[in-house]
Amino acid sequence: MVICFSCRKCLMFILIVLCMFLRRSSSCLEREREILLDIKAFFIHPNQTSKASMYIMGSWQGQYCCSWVGVECENRTSHVVVLNLDFVQEEGIRGGYLNATLFVGLEQLRSLSLVSNSMGGLLPIKELSRLRNLQRLVLRANSFEGVLPMEIGLLSSLQVLDLGTNRLSGSIPSSLGNLSHLRVLDLRGNQFRGSIPPFLSSLLSLEGLYLSNNQLQGSIPRTFGNWSSLTVLALSGNRLSGPIPRELGKLQNLAELYLSNNSLSNNFSFSTIVHLSKLRYVDLSLNTRLVILDTNVIPSFQLSELRLSFCDMSKFNLSVDGFLSTQRILETIDFSYSKLAGIVPTWLIESVNENCYLRGNMLWGSISSPIVQPNLTRLDLSINNISGEIPKDFFAHLPSLSNLNISHNFLRGSIDSSIGSSGTLVGLDLSFNQLSGKLPLNLSNKLLTLDLSNNNLSGTLPTNLTSGRAIWYLKLSRNNLEGPLLSQNFYLPNLQSLHLDHNAFHGTVPENLLLYSPTLTVLNIGYNYLSGVIPREIGKLPNLQVLIFKENQFEGNIPHELCELQQLAILDLSLNNLQGAIPPCFNNNSAWVNGTSATITYLPIENGEWNYVEVVYFDKGNEYGYSGLILSLLTGIDLSSNQISGSIPMEMGLLKGLIVLNISNNHLTGIIPNSFSQLQDIEALDLSQNKLTGRLPPSLSLLTFLGIFSIADNDIEGRVPTDGHLSTFGESSYVGNPKLCGFAGKACYDQVSSMPQGDEDNEDAKSGWEGNKLVLYGLIAVGFTVGFWGALAFVFLNKKWGIMCFEAMDEVIHHLLWKCYPIPKGTFNLLPKP
Repeated sequence: MVICFSCRKCLMFILIVLCMFLRRSSSCLEREREILLDIKAFFIHPNQTSKASMYIMGSWQGQYCCSWVGVECENRTSHVVVLNLDFVQEEGIRGGYLNATLFVGLEQLRSLSLVSNSMGGLLPIKELSRLRNLQRLVLRANSFEGVLPMEIGLLSSLQVLDLGTNRLSGSIPSSLGNLSHLRVLDLRGNQFRGSIPPFLSSLLSLEGLYLSNNQLQGSIPRTFGNWSSLTVLALSGNRLSGPIPRELGKLQNLAELYLSNNSLSNNFSFSTIVHLSKLRYVDLSLNTRLVILDTNVIPSFQLSELRLSFCDMSKFNLSVDGFLSTQRILETIDFSYSKLAGIVPTWLIESVNENCYLRGNMLWGSISSPIVQPNLTRLDLSINNISGEIPKDFFAHLPSLSNLNISHNFLRGSIDSSIGSSGTLVGLDLSFNQLSGKLPLNLSNKLLTLDLSNNNLSGTLPTNLTSGRAIWYLKLSRNNLEGPLLSQNFYLPNLQSLHLDHNAFHGTVPENLLLYSPTLTVLNIGYNYLSGVIPREIGKLPNLQVLIFKENQFEGNIPHELCELQQLAILDLSLNNLQGAIPPCFNNNSAWVNGTSATITYLPIENGEWNYVEVVYFDKGNEYGYSGLILSLLTGIDLSSNQISGSIPMEMGLLKGLIVLNISNNHLTGIIPNSFSQLQDIEALDLSQNKLTGRLPPSLSLLTFLGIFSIADNDIEGRVPTDGHLSTFGESSYVGNPKLCGFAGKACYDQVSSMPQGDEDNEDAKSGWEGNKLVLYGLIAVGFTVGFWGALAFVFLNKKWGIMCFEAMDEVIHHLLWKCYPIPKGTFNLLPKP
């Protein structure tokens, strides 16, 4: 068979590649294979094996170690040159110290990566420095601590050093200046202190410098102009101060500049960097004293991203003549909270392709419809002074818009039906405006978050808003909405947060909402006119963490099904007509017992870069809005202002994680349980305006976090403890208990207050009192008989004397009561005057 010349060349090439592959697959130095097996034994342990370790090291079997996952060998010598063991150990699997001597025998190793392996202890650089051929060392996302050893300078072949996201501290060692081949230095996310060392400028091959999120201070070195190859400079999240040096303009290859969250100051003009033609990303945000100036010079760069939030842009020129008007590929601008003032810059919105954030400025005027911008996906104009109506063709000109936030402005008019033309809209926030009219009927079916709260909207809930949607977050609070919440109209299987409070809804709680929204986390329907009983189906919401039914017209008993809500952190049923007893099973709730409260710091609603913050209003002495970390730590029960009766369950004292408890203004009887002394985290406790009796438990003085406390208007008796925390509260906490003393200067002189506090002494005193009852009652009977019949005889025997007697009694009564009550003289005359 004759084979053409070109075919023979092709066949020869295939054979050579196949031979190389077979050699690589079959080649393995036995000594290095044994080392790898020792490394495997270090990471793999019985009953502590992660999925990642099984994926990587599950293939570490047999003789051909060069074909194992994460291992690469040099074809010619079969030495192991690359070892990638990222994510072999998951957090909590084992952790501990890294036995770096295991790797020393791999003498030709060029790349070692151990990302996110829960390794801790001191950084074993001294052992690793024996790997003189090492070019790439990546130990990112572990828990190494202590200083960076000087021996790091012995790894003279290093090109990439990544020690980011550990716990390293101290100063950056000067020996790093010996690494003349270093191209990438990543020390971000540690605790390095001191200034940025000037010797780093000797690293002339440096392409990426990442020192963000440390504790570095001082000014930025002017010598970094030597880094002619530098493409990324990341110094965000430190304590750097002073001006941005002009030498920055010498970094001709710079593409990314991150200086955010420092203390940089003085003026910064973009003319400083106007000649950096490769510049694409600039982030100077969170430098509140940095004044940003515009430039009329046309820059040589085209930015993709510009972030200047929380800088001072009060002198920035928003006219179309500035340098921003020359940028044609802008994907993201963030000028939030930057003191921008002027008319809403429609031209700027038109020039951004994806994300435009102008939140928290002093923009005014009305919104104009931009020219068609097919790529803009997120627009935030919230917290400004924008007025007027939303243009009817606004959404038609932004066909890709997914998130729109114009909240906290002065928009008026109705929400136009053209909003339905935006089929891509995922998040819409028009809250805190002056919008009126009815809710739109044709909202996007893709809508996941909708906030129209704090407006003047009226009418009923559209059926297509509450049924058949994938919506997660729905907030219509503080409007003029009305009508019944019909159960058949509710089917929101993905709903996590619902706020319908402060409206005029009536009827009963829709059962379908409770049955078909299993992921519901926050349910707030307070301040309406809802009535009936609280449905037992409330217990079918296993993820519920906040339940607010405040100020409605609910009646009946508090359902025991509430005890099935293990994650419930905030319960507010106040200002209703609830009756019956407090369920004794609240201690079944893990959040109230353990203090492991809501995981709703941020609702898990993320559309790109947007997080929707959950805000819950709850009464802790006064009604405040809680959000963020504070909300995640808050637990509370408010059952005040109902018709609840019976005694306080002893089990309430087992709620050790409870911060707020308000059961005031009810008909509760009995004593204050001694178990309340176990409410170790309680900060607000209100038991006022009930019919509680007995003594104030002295052990309540142990509640050291208590800041709000009241037992006013009950029938508590005895002495307020003079030592401990209870003695710090004023008269308003105790007033209205006639038998209570020892507060606000009210001394204890009666027998009750001077009785011993111990149980045995109390029993002895009680027994002595019981033994003298017959004598006392006998004396009372004799005194009554003598006094009554003696007075009658005196009156009837001498009428004049009787009249004088009653007039004298009237005079005495008048003088005794006049100071408290203005009773007219003669009110108590018992006989008519002649």
